[in-house]
Amino acid sequence: MSKRTGAALCLIGALCWMLAGLAGTVVGFLTSEGRFERALLRQVPWEALGIPQEELRAFAGETMRYFRGETDRWEPEVTAASGPIVISEAFTRHMETVRNGIRTARALAIAGAVLGAALMALAVWKKRFSPAAYELGGSLPLMLAAILGLWAAADFSAMWGWLHRTFIPDGIFPTYEPVMLLFPGSLFAEYLPPVLTAFGLTALAVLVLRTLVVRCKAGVLARTTLVCRACSWIWSGLLDAIRSFPMIWRSVAGFLAYLVLCFFARRIWWDNPIPLFLINLGMLLWLCHWSVCFQRLRKGSEAIAGGNLNHQIDTTRMPHDLRLHAEALNNIADGLNGAVEEKMKSERFKAELITNVSHDLKTPLTSIINYVNLLKMEEVENPKAREYIEVLDRKSQRLKKLTEDLVEASKASTGALTVNREKIGMCQLVDQALGEYEEKLEARKLTVVPSLPEGETYVYADGRHLWRVIDNLLGNCAKYAMEGTRIYLELVRGKGQVTLSIKNISRDPLNVPPERLMERFVRGDESRTTEGSGLGLSIARSLTELQGGTFELAVDGDLFKATVTMPQSG
Repeated sequence: MSKRTGAALCLIGALCWMLAGLAGTVVGFLTSEGRFERALLRQVPWEALGIPQEELRAFAGETMRYFRGETDRWEPEVTAASGPIVISEAFTRHMETVRNGIRTARALAIAGAVLGAALMALAVWKKRFSPAAYELGGSLPLMLAAILGLWAAADFSAMWGWLHRTFIPDGIFPTYEPVMLLFPGSLFAEYLPPVLTAFGLTALAVLVLRTLVVRCKAGVLARTTLVCRACSWIWSGLLDAIRSFPMIWRSVAGFLAYLVLCFFARRIWWDNPIPLFLINLGMLLWLCHWSVCFQRLRKGSEAIAGGNLNHQIDTTRMPHDLRLHAEALNNIADGLNGAVEEKMKSERFKAELITNVSHDLKTPLTSIINYVNLLKMEEVENPKAREYIEVLDRKSQRLKKLTEDLVEASKASTGALTVNREKIGMCQLVDQALGEYEEKLEARKLTVVPSLPEGETYVYADGRHLWRVIDNLLGNCAKYAMEGTRIYLELVRGKGQVTLSIKNISRDPLNVPPERLMERFVRGDESRTTEGSGLGLSIARSLTELQGGTFELAVDGDLFKATVTMPQSG
């Protein structure tokens, strides 16, 4: 259906409504007994003709009953001073024609109203829409009504003359007919002004209906209709006034209103239980709706609390207070999600920066190490020069270790390392690590007190990464433990887990919280005079978590304890 077709339907529907309004107006006026009686009393000189007023009223009533179809024959009896007024057969046939015309007009009014409503409904349901075309469908009937109204107002006598010549010719109403004493020309002039007024009001009503059709089609009826806007404003003001009260007051007021409704329902319809049942049913349905919305709100809050920051609570048809709470939770989730994304972005940026800087340092550092090795192969006689070469060699190796730790810490924190988990013997791995660190620990006069279970203890982990975790922990003891103290190493298995704990006494006071010790570049030695880099514990934690384990630190005075928990392998 094209846009022009829709406009044409709107135009035809408007014309049908105008035709129905005009036909209905004519039928209403021509069948109104009171109007016809008043017109007779004003326009017929019944006192001069000697016609009793009661007979004139009876004539009006019988004529209107005939027009309405309540009687089949029109045989009024009116007596004047000169004798009875004779009604010819020709005039009786004309009255029958008028009655048939009234029936036809009534049928046209009903058909026009139904057809106009059907065409307007079809125009509303049309998919394509052109406001300009629809405006034409409402403006044209209004223009026709305006032209007719202006003509009637400018020259009323000319219009009446045209209507009289067209619908009441002398051939039908001979002037010598005695009955014409009861139907003077001025009698019909009584009907013309109200008919024209009703026609104008009909045109105005059609214009209003056409406007409603267009606004309904455009979906802007509530926003563009003055009455709807006023009602909406009043309703919004009442809701805002009610919502400004505390919720407990509103709850009490609602309960009191419920009691009042139940009381009046019992008093007014005391013998009919249906009104009270409907009130209780409405209250039950509202409580069920509130409960369903609250359940939706609770599940949404649990999802957000569980870490699903992308979850959005559906606020459709929620009560006002629950909707405000749901919207606040949605905003909190959006804020947390943005903060987490910003933090992750910052972490990725730092990791990429560390990785890039480390890679950039590797090339000149490799050259330095190679040249130091070449100098070491030379026979340098100057002992100072040999001492300088040793310092260069030691510092370059430390710098190499630091860059490697930086790269590994960056990869471990971002999860970029490959993990191949398999069945690993934990006791064997610990024994190998203790063997490698035996000389270093003895040089610092540190005694290891191991506590290992009988038999092998297997864990499900990546052997290379797990070795690096144990290596970092023992290296941390060798660097920061107080000389002449003991290192307690304990391995415990149970409940599907294997726990390795290492305890030692710190050489320097530990004024740093355990959480901060696991951050990168943080050392217990605040003077930073030892050879540590502050990355060992951070790498150990990241590698442990990467394998599905947990890494914990505990500090009690100078006592330092690291605990690594891994899943046990069956």
